[in-house]
Parts: sequence; structure tokens; C-alpha cells
Amino acid sequence: MGWVTVLKLESERAHIHKEHAEQLLETGHAYRCFCSIDRLRGLAERRRALGLTSEYDRTCASISTAESLSRSLGGESYVIRLRVPETYAPFTDAIYGRIKPGKTTVRHGEPAFEDPILIKQDGLPTYHLANVVDDHLMSITHVIRGIEWLPSTPKHVYMYSAFGWEPPTFCHVGLLQDNQGQKLSKRSGDVHVAEYRAKGYLPEALLNFVALLGWNNRLKSDVLPLEALAENFSIKELTKGNTKVNFGKLDYLQKSYVEAYTTSVDHEARDEFISSMVSGIQTAIATSFPDIPEILRSREYIELILEADRKNYVTPVKFVEEHDYFFYPTPDFDCVEANVYRDKMSGDDVIKGKEAAATFAKAIKRRANRGLEWDDAFIDLILDENWEDKEAQRMVQRSLRYALAGGKSGPGIHKIMMILGEEEVVKRLEEVRWYGRRGLVDDKGRVVMTWKEKKEDAEIDDEEEVVDLIKKNQQMDL
Repeated sequence: MGWVTVLKLESERAHIHKEHAEQLLETGHAYRCFCSIDRLRGLAERRRALGLTSEYDRTCASISTAESLSRSLGGESYVIRLRVPETYAPFTDAIYGRIKPGKTTVRHGEPAFEDPILIKQDGLPTYHLANVVDDHLMSITHVIRGIEWLPSTPKHVYMYSAFGWEPPTFCHVGLLQDNQGQKLSKRSGDVHVAEYRAKGYLPEALLNFVALLGWNNRLKSDVLPLEALAENFSIKELTKGNTKVNFGKLDYLQKSYVEAYTTSVDHEARDEFISSMVSGIQTAIATSFPDIPEILRSREYIELILEADRKNYVTPVKFVEEHDYFFYPTPDFDCVEANVYRDKMSGDDVIKGKEAAATFAKAIKRRANRGLEWDDAFIDLILDENWEDKEAQRMVQRSLRYALAGGKSGPGIHKIMMILGEEEVVKRLEEVRWYGRRGLVDDKGRVVMTWKEKKEDAEIDDEEEVVDLIKKNQQMDL
């Protein structure tokens, strides 16, 4: 559709709106207002000075029909205002029930009337007129909109009555808010569905997520495909008040649909879906790791990772971020998870971790000579041969996760080792960094400076000072 066509349609639409506004003029439900901008501004300032709201004083409402028409035909600028009644009639909202509006006139020694503008000086309609006329012409039966429009609804109901039309059912829903109670907006983050589609969220998950916002779902499960939503949704179940949007629910729904599609009995559909997941991950890898070897972005390698930790797949970008240790040459030992792990470590834990890594590396190097396969059973054998205590084995596996994945979550340690491969596992076990960005460990495995510095160590920046500190610690132990 070209711009010329768009402008023509908008012009025709504006003409229709103005025709309907003139119908209200003819029936006395509206009047032309010729007040200048300066007069209206002065009126508003005077009322504000008195501590009053800035309603209109109906100066032009007393102008005769003949004079009003003559002045408009003479080219004088004007707007068309709705002449509101002293009290609006009650109406029913589908959620909030019977609404009985208050008086529309406010007098504190100054005449004041709501009388909203319907047609502006440029001939274009305001929302108050356009929404009523458009909805009627489109045979709209239900108007569902935000709660902020509830105070304006009495005006709209009154206009329906003035036109002699049957009003639709009005349903005012709460606002969507973030965790701080602020209305969702572009300023506070993504608000458009299209943005989440671009990130890789499934349309089914998004539809399910949006449908649950402000709806009192009484079913046992929140995972509701379109058919289930259509069958169970009811306006009567919409909740009063605003709704805080929990995007964690979106991730939960996404995982549920991913699980359903990747385990579908329809093999062709399942393979097609998994293929789309792999392609999305490859695109995310190309963005985050443009220089990694081809084998680490191959379909076979990605499918191994997906198969090992499909339950944690949300979107391609998130999956790559959470499993970046499969694509880095070494784990990110400065990531949040690594820092949290080290924060809980004592010097003794460091020594045990280093011993466990060395034991595993040595055992892996001897695997072939022992005639053993590189598989899960071999990993279990190393654990059983060196740590009989199950709690000790769990500690070792935590150390291995730190050494191989920087402490990040994901597949079990057996799966991680099988995916990385024997050679890469040995390399990482021998090169693991047991301290943080600002940490060093002395020759006895004690953390001299951790990633989370003690207050008294905060000023130590020079490497020579750190070396001196290590020497002092060693002398104290002699």
C-alpha cells in the first residue's frame, strides 16, 4: 500500500468522523468552541492558581446555532466539544461490575465542565470520538482495554447513547508491570512480542504466556496450547488490579513446548524441529564465537550438547551463553558461577581440588594402557578407585565441574567429559585456575588473594607486593 493510498484513506476516515461529530451538533449533544489557544491557556493557569483542575467554562456553549454555523463558514477556527450531562448514566464493566460515575461539573466559584474535544482545529478526531465511531462501524461487540481508560468510559457510553447505538461490552484489564511495579514500556525493556520471536521464543509459548497474564487460570497446568486456551478462557476469570510480569514463566513454558516437540512421536516433525534448534544455535555461535574451529560449530557437535542438556534449552542465544565452556578454549574462570564457587573455598578445598584434578588427569592418561574404554563407566571407575566416600566423590565432581566448565550448570559431569573428549579434558584439568582475576595461591595451595578481596588487601595492586606477601607467609610457616 503506497503513501498516497494511505493518506487518501486517512482523509476519508477523518471526513467520516467529522460527519458523525456534526450529527451530535444537530442533536445538541455537542457544540463548536471558538476559544483561542491563549484564552484556554489563561483559563487553565487561573484554575491551577486556585488549586482546581483545568476543565472548560463552556463560554462557547451559549453561542446560537446560527451564529456558530456562520462563524465556521466564515473560516474561523474552532473545535467541536461534547456537551456532557451533569451526571453520566451508570454502566457495567465485565470485570469491575456496576460503575456509577460521579458528577461531571465541578464548581468552586468557577464554572467547570468536562466537555472533551471531539474534533480538533485541524479537522482530525480525538480518541474519544474515533474509538466510538470506528468500533460501531466495525460491529465491535467487546472492548477490552487497560484500566487507565475506565474514567473515560462514561463519556464513550454517553456518546453511544447520543448516536442511538447499542454500546459494546466494556472490559477493563489491569496494567502489565515489571518487578518494581512500574508499567512495562520500551524504556524498561522488551515489550513487543516480535522481539521475543526474534530471540527464538516459540509462538505457542508466547501465546500461552500472554494469555495467562491477568487471567485466573483454574486448571492444573499452565501449559495450555491454543485449543485448550480457546476452550477454557473466560473474561469472567480475568483478575482485577495490575499484573506483574514474570518472564521466568515464559522460559518455563518455552522449555515445556521444546520438550514436547523434541519427544514427539511424529519423527519427521521432531527431526525438523531439532534441526531448527541446531541452526539457531549455529547462528548464535557465529555471533559470539566467530573464530572458533569449524568442528565446534558443526551440527554433530551441537547435537551432542543438545542431547545432553536439552531440558535447559530456552533460546539459541541463552543456550550458547549458558554452555559457552563447550566453545571457549578454556572455561571462563571469572564468570559469576566460578566466583561463587571460589567464594566458598578454603585453602584446604583448593588443595583437595588440585589433587582431584591431578588424579583424574593421570588416570585418563593411563586409560589406554589399562585397556579401558572412554565412557561413563571409566569415569565411575576412577571415582570408585580413589574416593570410596560418596560425599568425597560429590566434592570431586564439583571440583571437576569448576575445572571443566568454570562451575556453570548444564549436563552431568560424565556428559561434559564425553563431549569435550579425552584430550581436551586432560588439558583443562592440567590448566585449571584456582584463583580469581585478582587472586594468587602460594606453593601450599593457600589462597593469598581471592576474587573477593578482603578489606585489608584491597589496596594491593602491584604484583611485587603480592610476591612479598607470599614470601612472608612462607617464612611464618618455617
